[in-house]
Amino acid sequence: MLFSLVLVATSCTAISVSSPSGSRGASPSHSAPTTSPEVAADRLIIGARSRTDGWVVMADGFGVHVAGGGTLQNLDLETGQSSEVAHIGSWDYDFSRLGRYGEGSLWLASGHDLWDIAGSPQYVISQQYDLHRLGYLSGILQASPAAGGGTWVGATGDGRPGGLIAELDPDSGSLIRRFIIRDGPGTITEADGYVIATTGSGILRLNPRTGRARPQHIGVFPQGVASTRDRIWWVGDGDVINCLLMPALAACGRVRLPRASMLSGDGSRLWVLSETGSRDPSIYLPDPSEPTTVTLVDGMTGDIIAGPVAIHHHTPASFTAYDGHAWIGFHDDEEVIRIDRLSTNG
Repeated sequence: MLFSLVLVATSCTAISVSSPSGSRGASPSHSAPTTSPEVAADRLIIGARSRTDGWVVMADGFGVHVAGGGTLQNLDLETGQSSEVAHIGSWDYDFSRLGRYGEGSLWLASGHDLWDIAGSPQYVISQQYDLHRLGYLSGILQASPAAGGGTWVGATGDGRPGGLIAELDPDSGSLIRRFIIRDGPGTITEADGYVIATTGSGILRLNPRTGRARPQHIGVFPQGVASTRDRIWWVGDGDVINCLLMPALAACGRVRLPRASMLSGDGSRLWVLSETGSRDPSIYLPDPSEPTTVTLVDGMTGDIIAGPVAIHHHTPASFTAYDGHAWIGFHDDEEVIRIDRLSTNG
């Protein structure tokens, strides 16, 4: 069953995420991670460490962008050295996201505000949008041409139940169309030409070319979500990462990784961050025997490529991957750490 939702900015339709009749694939059994013999000797190491004022990280071909506390920094992809800093001003510590815009430019969402930031030759705030009418911004996505090339934002209700995803006109700041979601949304990403949003009980797949939205009920709020080509991966109960294959939203496997919490896609690779354990469940006290770790997974097969590697910090705030590396932003330590892969296959 498909939900057809072709909407203009002044209209909206509620979506209650549920399992479409006959659309769910057979549930695969939980599986322990396997290591492909071709990459069995590969390993992950801790690379450059960068002192920063921020903790929200996003990497692309123009550098590693770090936001936090009203500032924006850029780190060199290889050396980790910090460069230009832009001062944003107003800042929300709980709702902050970075998004690629193109040609070095960025989207920065914080609280109710969205900034268009030009990144060449240095950071310049091109435009600011006040989106209080939408609520708190939970995600920002500049879709690829395959997904229509639009600018999409997610927002949670500002004192209201539910939320929405909306396509934004960057020239005027007005909404082209919007989709109300009763129990979300959270993260927004893209896979196989579709815009994907997490909700309180599942995944919403939006076809930007037709305006049709299809929900997939999975019974939990996905704590982490990332795409690897035509697949979506999401974190379930904290020890399992799950795969959904586009365009059918059919289950395509599960991999057990202890304490998995954050995911980042990098082409066909999937980087998985597992948060630290605790000695005492009543307080947050890291257990040295269960440190924060990063594992590299084949995003098409679920095989382990390399890792895990342990990082002895316990407040990971954000996680990003690009071109064979991953970066972690830590809230309390004011540091960004790069993770590198050492391959025996060149």
